Amino acid sequence: MDKSSQVREAVAQALGNIACKGKSQAFINKTEDTAFGDQERCVLCPGCGLWVSDQLGLGDDYPVNIWQSLFKFLLFDEPSQKVQVAFIVSISSILTHSSQMGIYKMKQELLKCLDVLPLHPHRAVRKTFCLQIQHFFHPHVLDGLLDDDNGLDSDKSTKELQVLGKFKHALVHTEDPDLLESLLEVIASVVLTASDHQQLFFFSFVLLLEQLDSKYASVQSTSVTLLQKCLAVQSKEGNPNRVQLMVDVIQPELFAYLSGRLVTRPLIVQNYADAVLGLHTEDVIREIVPVVLPKLVIQQEHNDDALKILHSLSNHLRTELPLLLLEWCHKVLSILLLKADGKDLMTALQFYEAQIGSDTREIFSAVLPALLDELVQFLGDVNDEDAIKRYGSWNTVISYNFNFFLFQ
Repeated sequence: MDKSSQVREAVAQALGNIACKGKSQAFINKTEDTAFGDQERCVLCPGCGLWVSDQLGLGDDYPVNIWQSLFKFLLFDEPSQKVQVAFIVSISSILTHSSQMGIYKMKQELLKCLDVLPLHPHRAVRKTFCLQIQHFFHPHVLDGLLDDDNGLDSDKSTKELQVLGKFKHALVHTEDPDLLESLLEVIASVVLTASDHQQLFFFSFVLLLEQLDSKYASVQSTSVTLLQKCLAVQSKEGNPNRVQLMVDVIQPELFAYLSGRLVTRPLIVQNYADAVLGLHTEDVIREIVPVVLPKLVIQQEHNDDALKILHSLSNHLRTELPLLLLEWCHKVLSILLLKADGKDLMTALQFYEAQIGSDTREIFSAVLPALLDELVQFLGDVNDEDAIKRYGSWNTVISYNFNFFLFQ
């Protein structure tokens, strides 16, 4: 009921402390000077890693209906930007310490945060929310927010993508460059949060890539900067960059995406290579080709887009498609021989014969040394479970396919 924005700001700041003290076994560790010139004991919240006043605290959970009313009065209907920022900072502690049922009871308010705060008119509010976004991806938060009211449960990856989908929807329907830049900052935070979650990482990373050809130069620049920061960030433990490691994990999907964009939106590939990675576009495409070529060769029979991508790859490398196919023939055949799928192998060989103008025996003979090297490397890692499985199919695949086509 107090009309002072300073009082409301103080309350908003205290809410996070209350959430910590209500749920945590905190440890008294130090004293700090207060705004009033005296000192108070502070405790460390093991859940949040935040120092909070030891004088605040409730023995049990704060009633959910009170949290709900505070979202309304101190955030959504609050005229003061400072109060809103203070409340958003407290949201991280509220999310961390609320039970799944508590999250479920607050789901309308929390989902509204995901819809409204990334597009808030005040940049400071948007930026503060960006710093809290990781807490919305805690498993108990996702379960509370997105479990079906009818009791039907979906897996964690699906829930993660539902949250990400809100930001994607906002990107598609927003024309204001300033808002777009803030949305990209939120999505970059998701990329960093998702370094152990393959699907979430891939789709959030792609959302950043999608803005590399934005009609707004400032949005393009922001996307480049955020991608560079994500790829350059180091783990606190000094371990290898987890984002870069995840980029390596998703390489097949990422290269498939980039090869498709080479046809429809080539500026994305160009800016990713030149501006983000600092490489020539042609060099990046040369890395892409051996990864995507086998699948494209198989798909081209029933997919016109696959053939368009093949021609686009060869054009960007300033070569003819038959020459490109022949250059990487050993890679394509090694993968197809080990797939144990005779239909795919026949499709590929027929495509090669039509493009190159040579029969199967001539093709195998021309690439035999490189093909054997590729097969040995593919099967050589006895510590790799996939390699062991591939080795188990060696007799049934190679002895039939290889001998049939080379020595018939």
